[in-house]
Amino acid sequence: MDDQIAVIGMACRVPGAPDLNTFWRNLIGGMSARTVLSR
Repeated sequence: MDDQIAVIGMACRVPGAPDLNTFWRNLIGGMSARTVLSR
């Protein structure tokens, strides 16, 4: 497969990270963001 792609935007909403930059810092730092969900 020789097709090239470009990621031109990303967004996320995950526990412990209000934005994408914080998510990547947490991921690289090995932070666990597991939470307990209520029913």
